[in-house]
Formats: sequence, C-alpha cells, structure tokens
Amino acid sequence: MMKRSYCQFEFVPGVYLLPVADGTARLLNFGGKFYSINRTARQYLEIALDEAPEQRLKEFAQRDIQEIEIEYFQLLDQLLRCRVLRPHHERERQSPVTARCWTRAAALPIRGALRMCPSRLQAWFLLALARCSFACLGWSRTVALWSQCFPLFGKSNSTASEMAISRQIHQNICRAASLHVLRVACKERALCCWVLLRSAGVANELVVGATLLPVTSHAWCECHGQILSDFADHCDRFVPVVRFS
Repeated sequence: MMKRSYCQFEFVPGVYLLPVADGTARLLNFGGKFYSINRTARQYLEIALDEAPEQRLKEFAQRDIQEIEIEYFQLLDQLLRCRVLRPHHERERQSPVTARCWTRAAALPIRGALRMCPSRLQAWFLLALARCSFACLGWSRTVALWSQCFPLFGKSNSTASEMAISRQIHQNICRAASLHVLRVACKERALCCWVLLRSAGVANELVVGATLLPVTSHAWCECHGQILSDFADHCDRFVPVVRFS
C-alpha cells in the first residue's frame, strides 16, 4: 500500500470523472479502462482532489477516523496502480523550448498530408496518421499535439459558408473512413474532422461523451449545433463529458 500522505491529487491527462445523479460516478480513462465507483468511493476521490484532503477527511468521518483512513488510502492505492491519479506535485514538467521542438518535429508528417496530398486523399492520409498517433501517443497527447499543428486560422465570411465547408469535410471524412484499409473508429474520424475544420477557419468542437450502463465512450464533432463525423441519432445516446474547441 502507498505511504500515507495527505497531499493533493489530480487526474492524469485523459481521465475524467462523470458524476451520476444517484451519488455514484464513472471514472473514464481514455488511455485505458473505464470504472464504475460507488458513492463512498466518489466522496473519497473528491476529498483526494481537494486542496486540504486531511481536513476534509476528518470532517467526512462519522466513525473511527483510523477506519476511514484505511479505506481512503486503499482506494488511492488502487487508483495510483491503475494510473488514473497522481500527486499534484508530480505533474509532468517540460520546458517551453522542448515542447516547441517536439511539436514542430511531429507536425511535419501531419501537415505534409495536407500540403502534398491531392484534396481527395487528404482525409484518407489524415485518418491513417490519426490511427498511428493514437496508437503511439494515446488520447491526451494526440489531441494536444494536433491542436497545435492545426491552429484555428481566421474565420469564414458567414455562417452559411461555414456550414457548407463543414458538410463537405464531414462527407469527405465519412467516405474515406468507410473505404479505409485501417480500422478507423470514431476518435479518428472526429479528430480529423476537427482539425480540417480548424484549418479551414471554421470554429468547431471535438466532443467526447459516455453512456452510464454499460460504460462506453464515443467521440464526434459539433459545428453550429450540427453533429459531424457521425450520425446525430447515434451521438444523442451519449452524455458529453469533455469538449475541445
């Protein structure tokens, strides 16, 4: 078991907590597994994320504090072993210069797909790169990297023109995905749709949602209230958890 320490904890990148009305919660790790946690575990987790966990735990305890501490640290030990939680002071540190170098190096093949490929093949190559990126870097690092590689350039002239652009990109992505030799899923389609719209100057959101029973996730794009990269009736089943603009 971990050494007893009342430091503040935080979720590792790509982990989100989805509270449920009955007091329970779902812990979503987009780099690994999903977990259902009961009401007490949710309360312990919220205490661990607080700036003063020791005081919060003492206020929460209605019986022997030692018994509560055992349960509390057992939960933290499990979450640390599952790599969904980390001490706040152990946050990854990377110098701005190093981060910029990595971004520029990784951006070359991604941007090259847009500049060197014919327009009808851009979606196909981007989907392949997205598949490789998720496999090598995981969810959080891929989204962070691609958002830097594809900044939002300006704005289109009107909502009507943005809608026309978004429909065309949606069709290109879905057509390329249906014919792709790789197994591209919702996250690859949503990511590519998101960055292509950003490159075209169209503001949009990359959305990740989840269902409660069973615990599953899904990704899609939204632009002017329209769902892109997937069917609207399918995405309506999922509760939005996080949005990237």
